[in-house]
Amino acid sequence: MRYTITFLSLVLTLLFATPIWAMEITVRGDQIIASGSVEAVDEPRLSLALADPEVRELVLLNASGGSMSAALAMGRMVAKKRLRTVVIGFCEDACALIFLGGAERRFAKGQHPRKTYILLSGLPVNESTNLSLQIQEFLQKQLGLQYNSELFKKSLASTSAAHSTLRAPEIERNASPDNQAQLCTLPLSTVNACRFIVGKNAFDLGLLTAPSNLAIGIPTDLLPQITFFDIPLTEPVANLPKLMLEQAQQMCADDTVCYSRFQAAIPRYEVQKSFRATALGVDKRGFGFSDNQTSPDAAVKRAIYLCNHAVGNPKLCRAVVVDDFDVSAQYKKNVMQSQLALENLVAPKHSSWAGENTADSKSALFELRYEKQQQATALDIDGIVRWGTMQLAQAMKSKSVNVVDVEGIVKNMLPGAVHMWEGGLAFEESEVDRAYDMRFRQLIEIIQPDKKKALVFYCADVSCWAAANAAIRAAKAGYLNAGWYRGGLRSWLEAGLPVVQKVPSSVVN
Repeated sequence: MRYTITFLSLVLTLLFATPIWAMEITVRGDQIIASGSVEAVDEPRLSLALADPEVRELVLLNASGGSMSAALAMGRMVAKKRLRTVVIGFCEDACALIFLGGAERRFAKGQHPRKTYILLSGLPVNESTNLSLQIQEFLQKQLGLQYNSELFKKSLASTSAAHSTLRAPEIERNASPDNQAQLCTLPLSTVNACRFIVGKNAFDLGLLTAPSNLAIGIPTDLLPQITFFDIPLTEPVANLPKLMLEQAQQMCADDTVCYSRFQAAIPRYEVQKSFRATALGVDKRGFGFSDNQTSPDAAVKRAIYLCNHAVGNPKLCRAVVVDDFDVSAQYKKNVMQSQLALENLVAPKHSSWAGENTADSKSALFELRYEKQQQATALDIDGIVRWGTMQLAQAMKSKSVNVVDVEGIVKNMLPGAVHMWEGGLAFEESEVDRAYDMRFRQLIEIIQPDKKKALVFYCADVSCWAAANAAIRAAKAGYLNAGWYRGGLRSWLEAGLPVVQKVPSSVVN
């Protein structure tokens, strides 16, 4: 018998070489651990895993949508095997059908409570009506008397203007009303897109068989890795308070008030919930702390924002600690990489890369773009200068331009650029936009105090309006040579020009 199990494990290992579009499915002892998007190929792969006689539990870890028909078949397999199903992190759409096959269904720790939920959404328009009926029959069978016909029919409607999603968050670690279920109508960006189902949570609706979290463990190598702008953080600091005090001492210098305030904050930081981060001022004293955020990047963003916009003390800032990890070395790396890249920078011979000099629309008015910011930009915008790749590389080499990155969370940036997180937004509500504009001006005047100097904004590519928005704001703020690099990071990379590790230093929103 032992030989049979060993042989089966070998077969499973060989067959579970994961296609890039499929789920990650791993068998560890009596657990199957699955994550990622559900695809048709996963149906036979799960069937093989379930053939292992030791398997008792299926853990779904940050599993998203995919094939609803495959997920229904997989949910039926799980129901037949009478497994316990457990959600760690999010379980969306197709994943929810697999989860609901469990005889016992529970949440467990391992991810942030606000990122731990079940989401049941509608079928793609190309799926058959018959499949929708089959799914409703499956849910009715699994949920029994707790099956809410009207609610689940809404959640499984075809994806259209009337389509809704049912989102049921973890109960135990979220306080009311955040642990209550919500019904959301697409698009989620609209006002009042989601409403609480008063008095109903995942347990009340029958999605869970018990409201409390299950105390289970999964191998740490299978948990999502903490990252800082796509850099894996692997070595936590042994003595975090000591490191933070050293960092504070460098920033505060002989300012004893600054140092004592930071010192007093460290014990609070240590006991705060993940994800958390600390930011320190650059060339100016001050700091920002954040905790209980939904991701490491969200924690960094909040800490830097609080540091940037301290009342009466605006400044650029850098993240130094994320959870128990020191990230200050990434800023030193950015400086060294930038210096080397700019010293060796050679402007490309061609003047057009990744379609930067072509567009369906030749010109646009000097107006902020409030919506559809991911559509193709016009070739030129009144009142701001459009920069090309060759021209920008030459100016960066001669240090005659300040470059500002308003792209979001990506790994790389142009050498010597300053990252202005969410620096290209625009709001139709005048009061909201006015407050945002004030923060924008406050930061841009620190980045470049001289309004006569060239100031160039960039984002992803020719289909990103954020850089144009930022350039328009700068021009309105009195910058005489505000411009945008229309080709953005994509054109720069296509031209074979160097990039450096990205680090954030300012957050506008």
